[in-house]
Formats: sequence, structure tokens, C-alpha cells
Amino acid sequence: MEITDKNLIDAGFTLNEVSVIKRAAATENTETAVTYEFILKDLSKRFWGGVICYGISFIPILLILISRTPAGDSVIINIIVMVFIWFVTYYIIPMKLAVKAKRYLRKYGIQ
Repeated sequence: MEITDKNLIDAGFTLNEVSVIKRAAATENTETAVTYEFILKDLSKRFWGGVICYGISFIPILLILISRTPAGDSVIINIIVMVFIWFVTYYIIPMKLAVKAKRYLRKYGIQ
């Protein structure tokens, strides 16, 4: 199955997101043409990287909650760091595109 702009828009991608994917495919420094399928598979892999980053960001909070000593300021600092990690992860790994790419690949059975 060939992936086209229309297929992506019908699957829930916005015009802006399709243009971002198209720019990513055009700016790859490879000798062969990069297809939408390649970009979507790469975004799908980044999804799992983002999930792992989000999961790791919860570890300090869980350790504070499990410990029996009063945490005080460390809870606030860890929450600030956790929110920063979420913000950076969301924009460095385009999680919104990654989720949509994962759904698209699963829906159409592309491996």
C-alpha cells in the first residue's frame, strides 16, 4: 500500500503535520528517496523512546513516596524536573506525531 497525503489526512493527521512529515522526508541526507512509510516507522520507534522517558521521569517521585523520611523540598524539585523532562520529551520526540504514526501503522498492518 502506498501512503499518500490524502491517506494521512484521512487517518487523522492535520495538513500541518503532513507538511512536517513531508519536510522530514525531503531533508534526509540519503541517496535513495525516503518514503512516508520509512518516516512513519521511525516516528513509531520514537514513540517507545518517549514512553520510556516518561516512565523514567516517574522514578524519583516514586522513590520519594516509598521512602519513610519527610521529603519536603525534594518533592517540589522532582516535580519541576519531571515537568521539564515531559516538556522536552514532547517536543524533541514529536509525541503527537509518534502516536498518530503508531496508530496508522497498526490500523493498516504495516510492519
